[in-house]
Amino acid sequence: EWILLQQHTTLGADLLLELNFATDTVDILRSHHECWDGDGYPQRLERTAIPYLARVLKIIDVYCAMTSPRHYRSTHSSHEAALQYLESERGKHYDPELMDVFLKEDIARPLDAP
Repeated sequence: EWILLQQHTTLGADLLLELNFATDTVDILRSHHECWDGDGYPQRLERTAIPYLARVLKIIDVYCAMTSPRHYRSTHSSHEAALQYLESERGKHYDPELMDVFLKEDIARPLDAP
């Protein structure tokens, strides 16, 4: 199941190419599960070999996955817990400079927060 799940980045990128749709986003979508330390997928890219916007999308994707309800479960983590997790993976899974911006600018601040 894990191997099948990991194929979604490549399958999605290939589909966009086949449909000739949003082709300028293919590398971003294919690479949004790569990790800063090279431990991601599908190509095990690391650091700046990962497209910049894929590194941004990775942070946002994980934050949203942790804090948004899904049809199969309620919200998994609070805003604070998600930020704590993301910060703990700074320099491992996530670009450290982008994490600094995400945290400093409070990009994920809930809309109902002061």
